[in-house]
Amino acid sequence: MFGKGAMPYAAQLEVPMIISNSQELPKGISSDMLVSNLDIGATALQIAKDNRAFGFYRSMIEMYNNEAMQ
Repeated sequence: MFGKGAMPYAAQLEVPMIISNSQELPKGISSDMLVSNLDIGATALQIAKDNRAFGFYRSMIEMYNNEAMQ
């Protein structure tokens, strides 16, 4: 898990994320990629077409589209 730091609690580890109606991802895909709940803000900004940085966190869409992260 690159760049995510220590995650000692199950609440941070086992939370499903569903992105609906995003034109940036193909329909019907799923991923077992490990992400942080803190990546939700960056993901929401990308879906809203807002290019502002969101701290050190990354968009889950950006991570999914980067084959090196999978």
